[in-house]
Amino acid sequence: MKRQQFIAMLIAFAGMTACASDPVIGGEHITAPPYLPVTLSVQSDNQGKLPEFPLNTDSSHYRAYLQATQNDRYRLRVVNNSNQRVGLVIAVDGRNIVSGQQSWLANNERMYILNPHDSADYEGWRTGTNQTNRFYFTAAQNSYAAAWGDNSARIKSRPCTCRWYGLW
Repeated sequence: MKRQQFIAMLIAFAGMTACASDPVIGGEHITAPPYLPVTLSVQSDNQGKLPEFPLNTDSSHYRAYLQATQNDRYRLRVVNNSNQRVGLVIAVDGRNIVSGQQSWLANNERMYILNPHDSADYEGWRTGTNQTNRFYFTAAQNSYAAAWGDNSARIKSRPCTCRWYGLW
């Protein structure tokens, strides 16, 4: 069976919010992400950790692309590199992965808590205490958001987003 390759955008942690940036800074291509207090990686069931192609080196508005294989299942690995607890609001296809509701990455949305120097894997949208709908790479018209009737441009431009908040 022929497997199509496509580029999936990953908007990794922004201390504030994810925002667009030019993929080339000073005429040179960026090859490494900046140090981030909280990091996100995409782990494919078939390929392991997918390599990132950073668009900028700004740790407060970091963005990167990655190459994925259509229909490949994946999980998100989040690592808290900081000395404080953080609350994570994570959205895939514009939907909060805890509640399934449309997400604006706000601090009043449902979130996961991650202790200092801890990590966690998230495999899909939570649908029950012990059940999730697995993440997989697909075209926008087949996305989880589209299943809910949300076909906004925001979904197509930001398939995976996360925002973190310091907790005391």
